[in-house]
Amino acid sequence: MTHKLSISLLSALMLSSSIAFAQTAREAANQQALNVLMSDFEQAQRALNRTPGEILPGSDYLIKAEDRLETIAMQSYGHTALNQEIVQKIILEKNPNAFFRGNGDYPMVGETVTIPTIEDIRSYVFSYRKGNKYPHTPQTEWIRFP
Repeated sequence: MTHKLSISLLSALMLSSSIAFAQTAREAANQQALNVLMSDFEQAQRALNRTPGEILPGSDYLIKAEDRLETIAMQSYGHTALNQEIVQKIILEKNPNAFFRGNGDYPMVGETVTIPTIEDIRSYVFSYRKGNKYPHTPQTEWIRFP
């Protein structure tokens, strides 16, 4: 009986130890990812200070016939380490009326867009609230075909 109890106790201690190790490893990975992200913001600010893009962040830009959302984002933040998809999404969210039906593929020539600042991008990245930014449709609500 004592032998079984000591094996159970040893198993419980090992399980507890492995869970604590996994949590510590996950926290370290999260901290490293946060450090990389914050470094990207700092590098982007330094890059903008050294060599501003064709369109300055925080400025207003008049859409021309040849412009697309991708080119506007690239002209403002293309030489930085920031994710271009996020920059495009923020430009679109800040300026929904500058794009036909809010679609980034159809910019409205002659409309003015406000280019987001680094702080706008930082606020967007760190403002995630469950259900707001990335809606999730449960599998039970998926459309099924026979």
